[in-house]
Amino acid sequence: MFSKINSFSTRGIDGYRITVEVDVSNGLPSFVMVGYLAEEVREAQERVRTALRNAGFCLPPKRITVNLSPAGVRKEGTGCDLAIAAGILRCLWEQGEKAKIRKTDETCPEMDGVEDEENNSAPNWDQWAFIGELGLDGSIKPLTGVLSMVYEARRCGMKRVFLSEENVQEGRAVDGIEIVGVRDVKALTACLQHPEQIHGQWFTPDLFQAGQEEFDVDFDEIVGLPLVRQATEAAAAGRHNILYIGPAGTGKTMAARRIPTILPPLTLEESIEVSKIYSICGFLKPDTPLILQRPFRSPHHSTTAQAMAGGGRNPKPGEISLASYGVLFPCETFCTAFLIPVTC
Repeated sequence: MFSKINSFSTRGIDGYRITVEVDVSNGLPSFVMVGYLAEEVREAQERVRTALRNAGFCLPPKRITVNLSPAGVRKEGTGCDLAIAAGILRCLWEQGEKAKIRKTDETCPEMDGVEDEENNSAPNWDQWAFIGELGLDGSIKPLTGVLSMVYEARRCGMKRVFLSEENVQEGRAVDGIEIVGVRDVKALTACLQHPEQIHGQWFTPDLFQAGQEEFDVDFDEIVGLPLVRQATEAAAAGRHNILYIGPAGTGKTMAARRIPTILPPLTLEESIEVSKIYSICGFLKPDTPLILQRPFRSPHHSTTAQAMAGGGRNPKPGEISLASYGVLFPCETFCTAFLIPVTC
């Protein structure tokens, strides 16, 4: 039996779609994964097999083949674990193998009778996506970069995304798509067998409005320094760069740190763009799914060019990208405040 499951991963600061193709057939029992995989992706076969067993499911002796498409793109990260597990369960259910996915009473007592229930509604696999890492105990762990993946899922026409419960707040920052948090494989199974009982979460305007104007500092706190104030205001108004020259302790960093407080507030599109960068780096707070203030980055003078620009085999953002739509102030280097207008 063959099945397709939608999943997503990240490349740079953007998400991209991965189609998880699963085939379960008769033959020598094995679990094979293909599709230009990094080592952590290839190790998913052990995580998925062990997670299903510890969640109370005993897989029948079958040959399981998993392909992550497109095969020409290197896959990294652990976000496809959940999709692989869902694909295996879908294949077995459609093969009529429910009796062979045996429940162990000690590990999964709440699943009594599930195999024999008639399910009149079926999951909409074509418009559902699954993103998450599996623990060996069957739990679903949070990931970084979820905002980029959910944003791409909406662009690809997905209607519902299954995530770790810890990632739900970040995922619902994207408007127009339902986010469903699942705790473990058993909870996922219940959702798949009873789709009509799924109640996810959606974007709400208060996610963008809350805390938009809360700053720890304010430009009005600058006392004296009239030329510094005037030059800083001119630079902020025209989105120009500004160079501060003076000995230590004269207020260069103080003035630069207060530039975001006199800049216009972020729009929703700008906030999502900046938040995607911070999500990739794992800098988003669990209770703050969107960056609502213009960023201020002040890298140390010993920061390398690679750390400033970012990069790598799977490119990661650097300090310049982290300062997008905000202020980049390389203190003790040139003491120049760069107002970054777009994502680098």
